[in-house]
Amino acid sequence: MVNERLDALAVRMDTFQERIASTQTVLKVRTSPMPGGGIVTTYTDIAERVHAEQALARANENLEKRIRERTEELTHVNDEPVRAKKEANEANLGKTRFLAAAGHDILKPLNAGRLYPSTLMERFEAGRDYDLVHNVERSLDSVEEIIGTVLDISRLDTGRMQPEISSFRLDSILSSSSRWHAKRSWI
Repeated sequence: MVNERLDALAVRMDTFQERIASTQTVLKVRTSPMPGGGIVTTYTDIAERVHAEQALARANENLEKRIRERTEELTHVNDEPVRAKKEANEANLGKTRFLAAAGHDILKPLNAGRLYPSTLMERFEAGRDYDLVHNVERSLDSVEEIIGTVLDISRLDTGRMQPEISSFRLDSILSSSSRWHAKRSWI
């Protein structure tokens, strides 16, 4: 140990730090050669600077740790809305599929039920019974139209049907709307 220290001081003339554990002192030891021979050794107390560097290193480590933790927390928080949106979209798609399936299931017996008024209308060509049967048929037409609209909405939601953009006359829609209300005024 003594030989190593003499070698560092007198031969290599290294600058190094020496810690004195009992007093927490840190010395910077520097050796310089003298012009006529010999050496000059200076001892500088750098404990304050070393302790400040260590405190800064610890603060940096703590800051990096807090940044990592906060980044993980924000990543988790940012993933929540994405997951919630995905779940909401899946639920909406499930609702749409249910509506489509229910609409198809309702249309089957409805179409079968529409055969009866058609047959009765053929039997009663005119009169009060004909008007009643005709009203039943129009009611069933309205139900079928509503279910068809629900099915169209479900097709739009699932992307199986794409809207077609076109130009049209507004009076054609308004006139069909007024005819629709006139047809259903008996309800």
